[in-house]
Amino acid sequence: MRAALFGRFQTRLLLLFLSLFVLVQVATYCAVYMVTSRNLGGQARQHLLYSGETLHRAIHDRADKLVEGAAVLSTDFGFREAVATGDSPTILSALVNLAQRIGAQRAMLVSLDRQVVADTGGLRGKPFPLGRLVDLADEHGRSSAFVVLDGALYNFVVVPVMAPVPIAWVGLGTRIDDAQAVSLKALMPRGMDINFVHRAADGNWRVLASTLPLDPKSLDALPRPVPGGNSEPVTLAENGSDYLTLAVDLPDDGVDQGTFAVLRYSLDVAFGPYRTLVFVLLGLLALGLIVVAVGGALVARTVSRPLHRLAEAASKVSRGDYQPVEVGPRRDEFAQLSSSFNRMVSSIDEREKQITFQAEHDSETGLPNRRRFERELEALIGPGGAGTVSVIVVTVDRVNEVRNAFGYSTWDKLIALIGPRLAGSVPGERVLARLSTVSFILALPGCGGDEARSAAERIRSGFEEPFVIDGFTIDANAQIGIANHPEHASTVGGLIQKASIGVMQAQSSGLVVGVYDPERDSSTARRLSLMGDLRRSLANREVQFYYQPKIHLPSGTITQVEALVRWIHPELGFVPPVEFITLAEQTGHIGYLTAWALESAIRQCAVWREMDYPIRVAINLSAQDLSDRALPATVAALLSEHDIDPSWLVLEVTESAVMKDPEQAIKVLEELNRMNVTLSVDDYGTGYSSMGYLKKLPIQELKIDRSFVLNLASSPQDQILVRSTIEMGHSLGLHVTAEGVEDEASAKLLREFGCDLAQGYYYSRPVPVDELNRFIEESPWGLGRAAE
Repeated sequence: MRAALFGRFQTRLLLLFLSLFVLVQVATYCAVYMVTSRNLGGQARQHLLYSGETLHRAIHDRADKLVEGAAVLSTDFGFREAVATGDSPTILSALVNLAQRIGAQRAMLVSLDRQVVADTGGLRGKPFPLGRLVDLADEHGRSSAFVVLDGALYNFVVVPVMAPVPIAWVGLGTRIDDAQAVSLKALMPRGMDINFVHRAADGNWRVLASTLPLDPKSLDALPRPVPGGNSEPVTLAENGSDYLTLAVDLPDDGVDQGTFAVLRYSLDVAFGPYRTLVFVLLGLLALGLIVVAVGGALVARTVSRPLHRLAEAASKVSRGDYQPVEVGPRRDEFAQLSSSFNRMVSSIDEREKQITFQAEHDSETGLPNRRRFERELEALIGPGGAGTVSVIVVTVDRVNEVRNAFGYSTWDKLIALIGPRLAGSVPGERVLARLSTVSFILALPGCGGDEARSAAERIRSGFEEPFVIDGFTIDANAQIGIANHPEHASTVGGLIQKASIGVMQAQSSGLVVGVYDPERDSSTARRLSLMGDLRRSLANREVQFYYQPKIHLPSGTITQVEALVRWIHPELGFVPPVEFITLAEQTGHIGYLTAWALESAIRQCAVWREMDYPIRVAINLSAQDLSDRALPATVAALLSEHDIDPSWLVLEVTESAVMKDPEQAIKVLEELNRMNVTLSVDDYGTGYSSMGYLKKLPIQELKIDRSFVLNLASSPQDQILVRSTIEMGHSLGLHVTAEGVEDEASAKLLREFGCDLAQGYYYSRPVPVDELNRFIEESPWGLGRAAE
């Protein structure tokens, strides 16, 4: 009977339909599963990598806030005074208050010998264990790293306390605990967990903070992250669940304590949208078997058509084409399957758009971020773009003042209001974005220099109206920089850089709006080349001193020389001193030049002493030199090394250099004076000249500026000024030198006025040391004449 049943054509046909249906359903399920799994797996990988970028941004943002808080404290006068006087209670109180205000859990002060002076933890009186951070802060002005202190993980920063050179170091740390891990998790997609792990000296792993328990043994199978980046994502099993896992390197600035973050994305969450589809497919499979058994070929044809559409749609999803499947007028199971599939596709599409938006927009203002701005600016200046484009950078002033007075919450609200204010000031076609914490940036397509300046003026006017936040009226000022394409730069990075330099140039000129000026840009190729060559030229003796005699007028003989630096560049030829000395001051290289000048001048003075030439040597000091507390010790060491009496060294300083930081400059001058070094005020009469000012300075010599001496013989007014200056100097017990003597008549007048020393081209131009030696021996004002 069984053989007859299965031998019937109808039964075999029914079995064939059933077999074909089951085969089609299984194949469809496998196709949908593979395509959807591949797509969802790819999405999970993107979420994991995005979360890694989010973690890096959050780490840098929190480190920046710590640095800003520490910078506020380190520049506070009261705090610096407490540091300078060793007032431990005041220091600790300031550290505790700062930590509470910015949400830090660890704050400490480290002395220059790297001892912990004050600490909200337990390291007071002990050596600072993170010396590498101090080295980096000394070099770059700040440093930050993830470090383990007292068994806990901290995001730790170090900044110097300047007065105006480092006198101590402030360290601030935010403890990374479970609560911090949870707050970081909130920035990431649902289903993402974060662990912070550390490999101890004994080789064992420790989980320092976590949003989900982690078996430390599983970390042995996890690849280590590359420095400054991530590892390759891998799938690891934990407590019966699979997690796509990524190791994220934490910035440690070379401390290298074996600490990094582990991001885990639950594949159960990633495949959540697929479960509904699986259950529908399984239900359809059961239903289809019944229908095929009843309807045969009609059911098979009816079933295959919608499933084919689903397979095609799933394939499109894998290629990033999130188009919905047509449901059709009928409300059957296939319509439900299509609706479920469409909901899944819509959910994935929405998540993709959200991720893209977050990656390209600033979370505080909703404006495009720098990444989005750079892409749009690239389109504007590229082929087919607007051609001429103006870039405007707007930097908000008084940041620390607003934060200290009203708090970070009010500052965030102020930043959120500035964006609409800028948009209202520059309507029409433009790109507006947030560039950094305190800066915004605009791109104006088809805009030239005049239009850009007009837009900048409207922005400046827009800031004249105060901002009202929580009942407070806040005046926010801004500095504005402008760069134009293609006039100033032809690349996106170049335009942003030049506009930012325009801001700094405006600040240095006391203006609100600054158009980029390449002549004032210390980053130009020639200037960078000069600074790169200067130290090499000092070593190769391409930089040397020329000496100009100073004649003692009562005796008519040379008694002093002024050492004037000259640079003969092997490729550029003669480089004017005003160019490379000014540039050295701007770029912080003046210290190398001063060190070379002191050593060369004192060494030459020793040579002349051995030749029995009683010649004193004068060299010039800059404003930065007068801020160097170590200068007197350096001079003392060189004088001792070459066995030169300090009175044979004359250090000339200008009035403007002293006025840069009068308090510190006078301290340095007083210490040099106690050493018996001769001190002279150069270019007298061009600055803050007054008797009261002179009486405060520990000087022995006054040097009348050449502008009063050049026309002395023909200008009665200059004669009155010079004579009165000489008499005033003598009344204060000072020797007086006149520079710029160009003729015999002027020299004669200076002798009649009682001037002590004179120098100028009438006697000699600045000459190399060999020519000066001949001048000493052979000239009418030389020592050979005195011997006769």
